[in-house]
Amino acid sequence: MTAPEPPPPPGPGRPRATTHRAIRDAAMREFAAHGYAATSVERIAQAAGIGRNTFFRYFPTKLDVLGDDYTANQEVVAQHLRDAPAGGDVLEQVIEAVRASIRYDDADREFYRLRLQVLAQDPTVPHAWARPLVSGWAELIASHVLASATDTGPRNRAVAQAVGYGMRGVLASVLEAWSEDELGLGAALDLLAATVREMFGPAVRTLAR
Repeated sequence: MTAPEPPPPPGPGRPRATTHRAIRDAAMREFAAHGYAATSVERIAQAAGIGRNTFFRYFPTKLDVLGDDYTANQEVVAQHLRDAPAGGDVLEQVIEAVRASIRYDDADREFYRLRLQVLAQDPTVPHAWARPLVSGWAELIASHVLASATDTGPRNRAVAQAVGYGMRGVLASVLEAWSEDELGLGAALDLLAATVREMFGPAVRTLAR
């Protein structure tokens, strides 16, 4: 099999991006500066100092840059919940699953902050793509919580749904604080755990009664 061609050398003043993260970050800066619709793959490749074909070795489309981590994080949550022992503390299992899925570090701050900006302010982003990712993540948690209930009636379904979507909202809030350098990542996830316990602990404990 023929080895893939190396990317072309970068132009003057353009450091060549040779990692997934570097290409992702270059793309997000272009989205923030020029808008999602106006940012072509060619523009991203030029900003990253790579060829167009090299971009496609890392991302199938430019939309995949926006959702780069969502699917992988959701699968981590799903795996942790599948592996959780029956009869355990359901809320703690959910907290640990979510914490395990957050694998950012300080070098991801700019990417995360710019993505929040783009998603909130750019009307050209096809927002429909994100709905299944967000709702799927929340429904995973809701289903796990509801499985601990003695019945699946309307009240308990409402509690489970509140935990799933509430957890998503709290996570978004603490990660925004992290992206703005108001909190370290560990402190942000500690705040997530404390807030979720305070908000949902009493209600979840009633599910098994």
